[in-house]
Amino acid sequence: MKRIYLIYIILSAALIINLTLDIIKGISLQGYWADRILFWIWLVYTVYILIKYWSKKGVKFYVWTLTALLGLSMLPMFIPFTAIILTGFGLDRTYGNDFNDNLRVQVTGKSIMGRPNVELIRKYGLYGVVLGEMSGFDLVDDLDDLENVKRVKILEEKENNLLVEFYFPNGGNRHWLDKK
Repeated sequence: MKRIYLIYIILSAALIINLTLDIIKGISLQGYWADRILFWIWLVYTVYILIKYWSKKGVKFYVWTLTALLGLSMLPMFIPFTAIILTGFGLDRTYGNDFNDNLRVQVTGKSIMGRPNVELIRKYGLYGVVLGEMSGFDLVDDLDDLENVKRVKILEEKENNLLVEFYFPNGGNRHWLDKK
């Protein structure tokens, strides 16, 4: 029993650290699905612990706490709850592609009320860092079809933004991305 709780605490800590680093510094696990897999392992393990140890008072308190937090996430027009569902199920990404120099471009929408964002991510072994992002609507006007991008290159780096060139079969387009 102690080992099960220890594993659960480690999973919870890893999930909280990953979430905190992603929000504050834009650092996350490598790849798009690694975060979601960690979330789903934590969720399945949570259900397992809740079913197996339901008779314990601490587990019942934990269930009520999780239920209350989930309910509170629904109060502000379901926006936090929807963000949890979109990112947990992988429904927030509309496009993603890996390019040269360990760069990745993806278009995500973290909220149903927010604009889609084009993110440029540099991959480092087990984790990736969001280098810059911009509103997807601004980029979609200039880049009609992101699926046709053949290469991405960082041309210039300033204090708050990056000049990035997206290479298409018929030429390249330059755009400034805000640093994260």
